[in-house]
This record gives sequence, C-alpha cells and structure tokens, in this order.
Amino acid sequence: MGLYQGGDVSTIFEVAKSGERLDIFNFNIDPTIRDNFWTYALGSTAMWMVDVSINQGTLQRLNAVPTFAHAKMVMLIFFVISVTVKVLAIITGISMYARYADCDPLLSGKVAHSDQVVPYYVMDVGGSILGLPGLFIAGVFAAALSTLSTNLLNLSTTIYTDLLSGFVSKSISERNVSYILKLIVAVVGIVDCGLVLIVGKFGGILQFGISLLGITYGTLLGLFTLGMVFPIANKQGALCGGIAGIIFSSCMVLGNLWYKFHGTLPDYPKPVSTRGCNFTTPLLIETRNYHGGEMPVAFFRISFWYYPFYGCLVVLVVGLFVSFVTRKPNSTPRPELISPMFQFLLPQKHLQRSASYRRSEVALKITAHATEDQ
Repeated sequence: MGLYQGGDVSTIFEVAKSGERLDIFNFNIDPTIRDNFWTYALGSTAMWMVDVSINQGTLQRLNAVPTFAHAKMVMLIFFVISVTVKVLAIITGISMYARYADCDPLLSGKVAHSDQVVPYYVMDVGGSILGLPGLFIAGVFAAALSTLSTNLLNLSTTIYTDLLSGFVSKSISERNVSYILKLIVAVVGIVDCGLVLIVGKFGGILQFGISLLGITYGTLLGLFTLGMVFPIANKQGALCGGIAGIIFSSCMVLGNLWYKFHGTLPDYPKPVSTRGCNFTTPLLIETRNYHGGEMPVAFFRISFWYYPFYGCLVVLVVGLFVSFVTRKPNSTPRPELISPMFQFLLPQKHLQRSASYRRSEVALKITAHATEDQ
C-alpha cells in the first residue's frame, strides 16, 4: 500500500538515495560512521550470530525438537521469515521517507516523538481501511509482549540457576522455585520500566539496547568461537579472553553512553525538510545535534553496530595468545570438542573420520568431562 501511494518503485528508491537513506551502498571503512555496508556486514552479522546460535531462548526451542534434521528445518524456516520481515521493514521505511521527504512529520509538529512516525504513517496511508489501524496496533503489541515474555523467562531462569541456586536448599520444592522465578521476573520488569525513562538520553531504544547488549554479546560469541573452532584453546585463554572482552566492550560502550548523555558526542541525523508542508515555514534541514566541546577520541565514537564484532575479536586475540603461551607440551586436543565444520584445524593424527553433531545431552557430558588442557 505504501509503495502504491508513493509512486513507482524506482522513484521511491531514487528519493531514498538522494536523502541518504540507502547506507548499504556506502563502503567507507571508517568505524565511526553509524550506518554503512560494513556495519551491517560485520557488526550486525556478529549480533545475529549470538541471537541465532548462542541465545538461550533460541537453544531452548531448538532442543525442543526431536532430531537434528528438525532443528535444521526450524532454522531454515526462521531464516526465510526473518529475511522477509527485514525486507518488509526496509520497504516500509523507504516508503515512509519517500512520502514525507518534503514534509517531515516530526519537524512540522504533526507528531511529538520519532517513535510516533510509523503509527502516523499507518493512519495516513491506511486509516480509511476499516480495521487496519487496529490490526497494526495489535500486531505491534503481540510481537513486543511475546519477545518481552520470552526474554524475562530466560533472564529469570539464568539468574536463578547461575546466581541463586547455590544459596538455596537442595530440597526446595518446585512450587517455591516457581515463586522465586516470578519474583525475579517482577524485579526485572520494574528495572526495565525504569530504564525506559532514560532511553531517550542515549539516542533511542534501538541504539541504547544494542549498545548494552554489545557488552556481553561480543564476549559470548568470542568464547563460544574460541572453544568450538580452535583446538589450541584452553581454560586460561578462555578466562583471560573473556575478561579482556568484557573490559574492552564495557569501556567502549559506557564511554560512548557517557559522552552522549552529556551532549558532547556529535550526532549527525539524516537530512529532513519541511519545505513541502502546507504552511509558510522556512526550510529546515536537520544536519547535526552537537552542543560543542572537545570531540571524544575515536574509540568512543565507534558505531554501536560494531560492539559485538570488536568484543568478539578481542576475546579471540587475547584468548589465542594466552592459550599459546600457557599450552602444555604434551597436551592432546579433544576432537569431540571441535565443531565438525572446523575439524580440519586439528592435527592430522587427531582427525575424526566421521565427525558429526551430537544431541545436547551427549554434548553436555563431553564438555563436563573435558580435561584441564581444554
């Protein structure tokens, strides 16, 4: 519907290109640029690798299917649906810009906040269609609540299992465990509501959320990659690499948020205009929002999309170096701990003739009984 009312597809993409909305074709390697080809190819890929291959919610669902073949089918369906949703979101954004390129709803005062532009667009384009606005709002709330409930469940389970279970009685009943989990969910929910009040200070929910996730996502991806890919990796390397990754990512992320909160980090939004609005107004093109002061060093101006990628890179570099330095001369690599895709990195005498993936129960037993050399 947006494409239909915005004109032909070529016109819409031409307007988006002239308005600097097609960043995917920007191949500048400067890591301080917020959006370009490399932020998506490197940064976004690293983030999605964590969500798809390491995230607890994803693994819970994959473990719920009976066979590995079913798991691959689930991932294939997930891939198709995810790509479809992403493409539709991109088309929606481009269509919105093409419609409001000459009369930005936010600058013209038609909406008060940037997150109101999409509902305004739905009402503008499809408000005359009975039930469409309500269906849109219902879909937004359903998707948000589904994601939120899943994340709260995963977080409460992780907090209880990793932090609290060692301090409770072994004979605690399932009912009392359920009460504890519900209490954790309530506390985390209250904290989430409090964070909403300060999100606007850090450039919006997307940037703020990805920035905080970048502290742990890069370290997680680095640790799993280190253990599953490199036979030389050992526990000393994993420990030092994990600590280095957390420290590096925390300094990068928290420093960026600090400068942004105090208004000393330059922000260059895309150009918008009100020259096509139906009232007399001067041409307004927002080019920057910078309050002056000394420019922060480049380390704190790195695009938030890169946080997981750089965090993972630090873990791998430090982890491999420490593993190499602390390795034992007669240590024997464990082929069953290396992903079948990377068995070729093993010494020839340790290669498995028929490397294969195993069920989660078997994998847990293998990793639990790994030797100190791993």
